[in-house]
Amino acid sequence: MAVVQVTVFGLTLWFGCYLAARSSKRPGLRYAGWGLIAYAGGLAYLLLEPALPVSAIRPLALLFPGLFWLAAIYSFTPNVSAYQVHRLFGASAALTAVTLAAALLLDALTLVVFVPIGGLLFALISVLRHLRELPRRPLIILLVATTFFVLSLGLLLLPTAVLMHTLVFLGASGDLLLLGYALAGLDAYEEGTLLWRDLLRSFTLNGIVALVFGGQVVISLHLLGLGAAALVIGLPVIATAITLVTLFDRLQAGLDRLTFPRQSDLSEQRAELRSVGDAVLRVNSTVDFTTLSSAEFTRYTRQALSHAQNLDKLATSPLTYLPLIDQRLAARGADASLLERAKELRALLRASIERLKPHEGSGFTDEWRYYNVLYFPYVAGLKPYSRRLDADDLDPAARQALDWFANAVPERTLYNWQATGAKLVAQDLRDQLERLTTP
Repeated sequence: MAVVQVTVFGLTLWFGCYLAARSSKRPGLRYAGWGLIAYAGGLAYLLLEPALPVSAIRPLALLFPGLFWLAAIYSFTPNVSAYQVHRLFGASAALTAVTLAAALLLDALTLVVFVPIGGLLFALISVLRHLRELPRRPLIILLVATTFFVLSLGLLLLPTAVLMHTLVFLGASGDLLLLGYALAGLDAYEEGTLLWRDLLRSFTLNGIVALVFGGQVVISLHLLGLGAAALVIGLPVIATAITLVTLFDRLQAGLDRLTFPRQSDLSEQRAELRSVGDAVLRVNSTVDFTTLSSAEFTRYTRQALSHAQNLDKLATSPLTYLPLIDQRLAARGADASLLERAKELRALLRASIERLKPHEGSGFTDEWRYYNVLYFPYVAGLKPYSRRLDADDLDPAARQALDWFANAVPERTLYNWQATGAKLVAQDLRDQLERLTTP
C-alpha cells in the first residue's frame, strides 16, 4: 500500500505543478494546480505522520483542494473574468473560515464540508449553462470527475472510522487528476493547442527523475537497515525532484533575473526562446483551414490577437500554419521555423487591424471603436484598466486613448467590441485565404 500511496502522491504533485506552470491566460489552471499541490501535501502528511491525530487533518486535506477547484471550474464559464474568479475564491475562503471556526466551537468539523460542496455545484452549473459552447469530451470528464469529487467531500459527513480509510483519499486523488485533465483539455481547446504531447513529455521526464532520485535514496536506506526512515527521507527527495523538473523553466527565468539584473533584454530573449521551444509541442499544425468553421476560425483569431504582444505565446496558435504565412515566408526567403511563423502571423494580424481604420489619421468616434479596441491593447500594448499603468510614460496618442477607454468604454463593452473586431479580422483573413486558394 505504501508504494501505491507514494505513486499517487508523486502523480498528484507532478500534475499540480504542471497545471500551475502551464502558460495560460486563465487563472483556472493555476487554481487547479494549487488544489492538486495542496492535496499532495495532505497525502504527504498522512504518509509521514501516521502517529499524529489525523482525524482532524484528513477533512482539511479534502477541504482546501475543494476551495481551489471551485474557482478552477468556475473560471471556464464563458465570459467570466479573472476578477470574478478571484472574488468567488475569496468569498468562499472567507465563508469557509467562518464556518470552520463555528464547527470547531461546536465540535462538528464535518459541517464545514457544505461550503466547498455548494461552491463546486454552483461552479459546475455555471459551466453547464454554456454546454453548447464547450467541447464535449473534456466537458463529460469534468462532469463525471466533479460529481465523484463532491461525493468524496460528502464522505466527510461519515463516521471517522470510515473517513480514515486510505482508499477514500486515494479515490479522491483519481477524481482530482481527472478534473485536472478535463480543465487542461478545456484550456487547450480555448487556446487551439495540443495537450497530449507536452503532457506526455512532462510525465515521462518526471517519472524517470522520481524513480532515479527516489529509488537511490530508498535502496540506500534499505541496505543500511533503515527501512522505516526510507519513506521519511525518500518522499521529500521525490517531491523536490518533481517540483524542480516541472518548474524548471520558471526557475530558469528567476535565475536569469537574479544573475543578470541589469540585462533584462537578455533574460527576455532567453525566456522567449524557451517558450518557443515548448510551443513546438503544443502547436496544432494539422488544422484544415478549408473545412474549419467560421466560429472556430474566429476563436483562433481572437486568441492570436490576445497573444500579439508575446511571440512565444503567439507561436502556439494554429494560425501560424496558414497558407498565407507560407506565402509570406517564401516571398522573403525566410526559413519556416515556428518563431518566423509567429513573426509573420503578428504582421498579418496587424495589417488586418490597420484595414479597420475608417480613414487616415486617428479618432475616437464610433466609427473608430473596433480599430481602437484592437490596436491599442494588442498592437500598442496599452492596458487601459491596469492600476499600475503610469500615464506619464505614454505618448500623446496613447494618453488620449487611455482617457477614451476610461470615460467612454466600460470593461464589458471593451470585451464585446473586441469580440466583434476579432470577427472582422477573422473575416479579412478568410477572404485573403480564399483569394490565395481559389484558382
